Amino acid sequence: MVGVVMRVILLIVLSVIITGAVILVVEHLRRQGPPKPGQYELLPAPWLVPKQAGGTALRLAMVHDVLHERFHLHGEEWFNHRHQQAERELAAYDDGQKQKDDRYFALLDDLAVDFDRLGRPAEGIPILRRKLNLQQPVGADGKRPAAEARCYTTYANLGTLLAHQHLKGALAKDPAALAGLREGLAFIEQAVAVNPDAHFGRERWQVVTLRYLLRASENPKLLTSSDLMGVEWGSDNHVPFGQAYPTAMLQQFRDDDVFRQRLVNGPRDHLDLELVKRLRRSIPLVESSNQEWIEHCGQDLSLPVPFDEPALAFIGIWTLGSGANPHFALALAHLMDGLGQRGIAWNAYERASELAGKFWSDPAIQQELITYCRAQQATLEMTLGQSADTLRKQHQSELADGRAEQAAYQAYEAEQIGAGKDPTSAGFYDDFFRGRQPIASDPGEADTVVYKLPVNRWMVVVWMQAFICTLMTLALISAVMRRRRELTA
Repeated sequence: MVGVVMRVILLIVLSVIITGAVILVVEHLRRQGPPKPGQYELLPAPWLVPKQAGGTALRLAMVHDVLHERFHLHGEEWFNHRHQQAERELAAYDDGQKQKDDRYFALLDDLAVDFDRLGRPAEGIPILRRKLNLQQPVGADGKRPAAEARCYTTYANLGTLLAHQHLKGALAKDPAALAGLREGLAFIEQAVAVNPDAHFGRERWQVVTLRYLLRASENPKLLTSSDLMGVEWGSDNHVPFGQAYPTAMLQQFRDDDVFRQRLVNGPRDHLDLELVKRLRRSIPLVESSNQEWIEHCGQDLSLPVPFDEPALAFIGIWTLGSGANPHFALALAHLMDGLGQRGIAWNAYERASELAGKFWSDPAIQQELITYCRAQQATLEMTLGQSADTLRKQHQSELADGRAEQAAYQAYEAEQIGAGKDPTSAGFYDDFFRGRQPIASDPGEADTVVYKLPVNRWMVVVWMQAFICTLMTLALISAVMRRRRELTA
């Protein structure tokens, strides 16, 4: 009798062990591979909710496109045409036919910015100084009044043109250029003070960039220890995630068109504002542990910040301001690397390497940048499963396509303007875009987050059934074997 009991106990224990082992193996294999349909759902990423209603929301494809110049850029003829129009309209003010009003000041902005976009910022700076003197005359004490919101564009444009004019000389440590760059920084700081959220906070990161470069002029080691966001070179995790994703809100954002449009385009009521804060708190963050950067560059930022804020700023400055920049390319590489966007990250490191000559005037520092980028790319190549040659050829092909599209766009502008057509008129670009493939990349599923569905309760029943079946099978086998022994006895 004791022997039978022991055999039953042994069978139960053995059944538990076998069933448990099977469950563990199956679950391990299931978790190792990509989630299967029915085990997850894709939710819109929280960075698709812009900081301000009606503002620009980041799509990761935008990073890929800016790295490959896949955006339309006005050419020289377009800016010359606007410049001539502004001069004609300004003549009526200068002749006394019109009183100087907001339109007059906007035309001065256009005139100065046109000079900058034509590569002649030095000619635009006096125009903006004249505008500032009209808006805020210097007092008897030799000082200007405190910064005013109505002067925002003056501060922002004058600071930007001063930076463009003096940046190259400042990198070479020319004292006059360094002074000019500091003056430009002071004006952009005033622009941020009176309008901190303009252009999705772009000027905030202009300030950080100029502070970073000025600090690097005193301590060049900063350039090879951290990027201009304060993210240290070689960090394992460039973009730590924020709070857990608010799943229910993201599901509603995906499924409810009215809710989505309200959060994206506004108007947002007080409840919407709270929901936006919750959503944006779950965006992956950028933070710095570099004390030198925190003290001298990022002191005005509320660190850590959602990664989409600097990303949008760098994209905006690249496409609408100073053009391709190795510092922005490196920062975008770190952001994409931290997000697991390995393909975009590889291309960003490649672009930074290509632009190394603009990184700093010292060839040794330029080479350090290239060496670092190559090391980061080598790691990415292993996970991407592609060789450096393959990735580089694809990168160069896409970059050539982007530049060719920009050249075609600018040639079309020049041809149409030469034929007497006004580029601001409706339908000016219709013939150019007719039958043309979009230049922007398909965002695909890059701007989604994976939500693993809760375990189905019926699966518990299935596993219990599997256990019972295993136990009964073993018991049956034991009974058959015992009966066979009895028959052969």
